[in-house]
Amino acid sequence: MLSSNGKKWLVLFVLCFALGVPAMSFAVPANPGVSELEQPDGSIVTVAIGGDEWSNWVETASGYTIDRGNDGYWYYVTGYDAANRPVLSAIHANEEPTGLSKHVSPLRGRKITHNERRQEPLAAAPQGTFNGKVLFILVQFNDISGTYTESDFAGVLADNLKDYYYKASNGKVTLLPANESFGTANNGVLGWLTLNYNHPNTGENTGDSNRQVARDAIVAADPYVDYASYDTNHDGYVDASELAIVVIAAGYESSYSANYTPSLWGHKWALGWGSVSSPTADGVYVGDYHSGAGGYAQIGEVHQSSASNKHMATVGIMAHELGHLIFDLPDLYDTDKSSKGLGYFCLMASGAWGMTSSDTYGGKTPVLPSAWVRSTLGWIDAYVAPSNIALTAIGYSSATASNTVYKATTSLANEYFLVENRQPQGYDRGLERWLGNNFGGLAIFHIDDNVAENDNDTHRKVDLVEADGTEDSYGGESTDLWYDGNAKTFTDTSTPNSKLYDGSSSGVSITSISVKGITMTASTGDAIQYALTVTKNGT
Repeated sequence: MLSSNGKKWLVLFVLCFALGVPAMSFAVPANPGVSELEQPDGSIVTVAIGGDEWSNWVETASGYTIDRGNDGYWYYVTGYDAANRPVLSAIHANEEPTGLSKHVSPLRGRKITHNERRQEPLAAAPQGTFNGKVLFILVQFNDISGTYTESDFAGVLADNLKDYYYKASNGKVTLLPANESFGTANNGVLGWLTLNYNHPNTGENTGDSNRQVARDAIVAADPYVDYASYDTNHDGYVDASELAIVVIAAGYESSYSANYTPSLWGHKWALGWGSVSSPTADGVYVGDYHSGAGGYAQIGEVHQSSASNKHMATVGIMAHELGHLIFDLPDLYDTDKSSKGLGYFCLMASGAWGMTSSDTYGGKTPVLPSAWVRSTLGWIDAYVAPSNIALTAIGYSSATASNTVYKATTSLANEYFLVENRQPQGYDRGLERWLGNNFGGLAIFHIDDNVAENDNDTHRKVDLVEADGTEDSYGGESTDLWYDGNAKTFTDTSTPNSKLYDGSSSGVSITSISVKGITMTASTGDAIQYALTVTKNGT
């Protein structure tokens, strides 16, 4: 018999089906760079993509929304109909718009919130030290073959992804290639495997066709991997913490550019409900939702936004989706499109597309996870003053148990502030894409763990308190950070201030913030000095 809690989630699950809710799906935000669209007559339109896989749109450099018509031309969008379909004007996107509104975007359907997921049984993320296995399944189709090799992807898995999570977690997380017998055995990569149909070309419209590709990929890989060996808790399901399955589809990644097809939008989702059942392989269920503990990630193989920059998918999108799949992290960008949420300052927002000043492509150097992510996953300890505790600088090999993150508690257990030092060092050099290579300062985050996501601009789950007092519509700038020479006092009476969301005093005081640098100092309310340190290390 179901418990009352079980009944509650059964009802919610049934409602999800009835309402067509894309349950348990998370995705990378659109690449914040620009790309080129070619009209059938050869003319070029420079555009940017907004949103994620559930709600996205394309805008010209001037901010006008456009979409492709049945004749292959891109037209300006005047609005969206009751079914959320774009209403096209008669004006080609390369012509001058007349009397049209800018920034027209579709409505976003409701999805199950992160807090709802986390209340379900078995949906607990790995905490602290964790050794996980990752399996890449490369699939191609009748109409398009894979471009890059098994060894190319094996290198990303063994080197880039492993290195990123190891440094981001201060050595607590080790992601290893799964054992398999395809090609070069045990490098964690299976493929290319051919699915006997054409690429579904779902583009920006993620749906059951994507889930079917994932299911078929899991089945096609079965002869080469013993799924049952990964069911370490012997419950009959292979969960993401036991084996993280990433399906890489030949073709293009539509979160990177809208111009190239066939494509799909990178996402994390699950099988075992609706029209796509989870397969049984080696006697266990694989890819099943399993109360939030299972699922898969899926990305397009190729990133391309112009005729000259075709390249293999970069590590940022993979790291972001594994953040969802393995660690149950929510998206920290603003999924209702009214702002950028944490913007460039976190892997789980637009920071997935980070690049150094010397990188060629976005996503080559993903930005480090923010302090809330690392604290929540047990990768750091966030201590309350006045304890003068050595804290770890995440991602920097020459730093040990030093003092990177400061936690300021309030009268509310769920509401507090986290402070960290962000400099162009290690993977945080990915911020150079947007902030230049001379940025630096303290990032102050206002946290409310009772809030589900980052959609509400006035009350987010994880909010960056911008030192310059401005809400950035484009993802962040160097003056969002706190340092002597910009803003060095954060109290109840400063602008911006440290008040609680209900407007009352928090009692949090961070003053005398030093000049930006590898080591920064600040004085807390009890006048004790705490050093917040990063140490130099390459990526």
